[in-house]
Amino acid sequence: MTELLNRIVSDKSYIYNKIGSILKAKKLLSYIIPIRHKVFKSDVSERIELNWVNGKLVIDTKRANYSYGNLQKILRKGLQIIGFEQIKSMKNILILGLGGGSVAKTLVNEIGFDGEIIGVEYDPVMIGVSKMFFELDKISSLKIQQADALSYIKNNSQPTDLIIVDIFQDIYMPDFLFTTDFINGLKNAMNRNGYLLFNTIVISKESGEKVDLLEKAFTQNGFNTQRFNQVIGDHNSLLIIQKTH
Repeated sequence: MTELLNRIVSDKSYIYNKIGSILKAKKLLSYIIPIRHKVFKSDVSERIELNWVNGKLVIDTKRANYSYGNLQKILRKGLQIIGFEQIKSMKNILILGLGGGSVAKTLVNEIGFDGEIIGVEYDPVMIGVSKMFFELDKISSLKIQQADALSYIKNNSQPTDLIIVDIFQDIYMPDFLFTTDFINGLKNAMNRNGYLLFNTIVISKESGEKVDLLEKAFTQNGFNTQRFNQVIGDHNSLLIIQKTH
C-alpha cells in the first residue's frame, strides 16, 4: 500500500493516466445517460452544472441547457435561416447572454466569421467556466464583457450587424427583456439591414403572450419579423428580425 501511494505521489504520468481513464469512462457512459462532471454555485444562476451528454461536455442549470446542447442547435438553426454566407460578410456581432459561448464557437469555427464579436454575460461564474472548460478566451475576435444586458444596450453607441439575445434565468425569461428600454435599445443598436436573433421560451400562457407582444413591438415599427416555433423540442420560439429602414 505504501509503495502504491509513493508511486502515485511521485509519478505524475500515473495520475494523468488515471484522470484520462476516468474522463474516457464518463464520455462513454454519457451515450447511455447524462453524467455529472462538476457543479458550481453562482449568485446569479444558482447552480451551474457541467455534464457529459453523448460524449460532449455541456452546461446546464437545474432544468435547462445553457450551452453546447440543444441550445446550440437552436441558435445554429436561427443563424442558418439568416444565412451563413450573409453572416460571414458582416463586420460585428453582439451576443447578449454569452453563457458558455457555444454560439460564439459556431460563428467562428463553423461559419467562419472573422469580424468582431462582443459577448455580454452577467454571471462571473459562467464566464470563469467558459474560459476554463471551453477556452473562450482563446478566441481572439471575441471580447467578453461582464455586464447586465439592459445597462449595456442602453449605453451602447456602436451600430451592429447582428444581435443575438439569449437570456434566461433557468427556464424563465427575465422581465426586463420585455421593457420599452430594452426593446428600444435593441432597435437603436441595429444597423440598417441588420438582424436580431431573439431566443425565447414559451412554457405558459403568460410567457406566450409576452413573446406575442415582443414580436408586435417590432412589427408595428416596420421591422421585418419572422417567428419560428418549436425549433428544437416543444417550447423554444425564435424571433428573427431585420431592420429595413
